[in-house]
Amino acid sequence: MNTATITPKYVNQPKPGGKMGSIKDPAGELWLVEPGLLGSFRVGAPIAVEWAPIKFTDGTERKKITGVVHGAAPQTNGRASAMGNDAGREIFITGVVGRAMGSGKFAAADIKELVTNAILGWGLVTAPKKAPPEAGLDDAIPF
Repeated sequence: MNTATITPKYVNQPKPGGKMGSIKDPAGELWLVEPGLLGSFRVGAPIAVEWAPIKFTDGTERKKITGVVHGAAPQTNGRASAMGNDAGREIFITGVVGRAMGSGKFAAADIKELVTNAILGWGLVTAPKKAPPEAGLDDAIPF
């Protein structure tokens, strides 16, 4: 599977009777896309994608986007676009609080504490990972 980062200049729905939509990048390259993935793209917003070459019976070859690279932040709808770069954080926090409240074990008075803990959890999830010290290099320096 190939990966690339593209910035859509145009996002096109499938033509009547067509099976795939398309994306055209600023360089004029055409990328074919399944209709279910088109909502992940926004004009002018760079996104990392997985793609595979697809060959047609007439011998022409195109690039078909097969997915969005994990960890990328696709813009899935207007609400996500309005939230900007914090969309993943907001989704995480509301998901954690929503599940907790849905369990029936918390009252409305607990929401502030649940949100605070969800924010701390997001920080743990997204914190850069530190490599463990090499054996023998973690001793105290005597000065």
